[in-house]
Amino acid sequence: MLRKLSMTASLGYANFILSHNRRSFRRLFLLTVFLPLAAGAQSRTDCNVINSRILKQAVHYCVQLPPGYDAKESPPRRYPVLYFLHGLGQNEQTLFSTGGWSVIEDLRRERKINRLENIATRSTDVTEAWQESGYDYVTVRFLASLLDYTTDESGSQVLEGARTEPVKFEEHWTFVRPVGPNPFRLSAIQQA
Repeated sequence: MLRKLSMTASLGYANFILSHNRRSFRRLFLLTVFLPLAAGAQSRTDCNVINSRILKQAVHYCVQLPPGYDAKESPPRRYPVLYFLHGLGQNEQTLFSTGGWSVIEDLRRERKINRLENIATRSTDVTEAWQESGYDYVTVRFLASLLDYTTDESGSQVLEGARTEPVKFEEHWTFVRPVGPNPFRLSAIQQA
């Protein structure tokens, strides 16, 4: 599989991955990706900020717009969306500034799709909980497995990995909240 980045993306129902190695997975969750884009056309990245009523703060974001998105002669159409949920120490530009988007472009150009399927959590355990500087922290260990393989664009031929042999992985997710009855937010993911 790809070993260029320490982040992950999944296509469709979790079936696309970018990773530093097979276990360094799960930093981004792609509900869908606008991958069949016109060959040779240029896409572009727009970054901006919106004020979130839910979070009660400004939220920075980047949008990768497909080729032809701004074309006046094109009829209106819907596009699938890539959601990159970065970890602590990263930001909305990480996917683009670390070369992640170029890996996606390479896969598209090579007409390959790296798939993640049948993600199954085997067990979860709270490994530590503490308070520090007015915040509650909880770390949860996840043991899980998934099918991780790369196919040709049609999905008919497996090029790497296996459709039937699950890959096991372990991660530690740390959540944080202000002390009191406040919602937790994910603050870090560590690969074991």
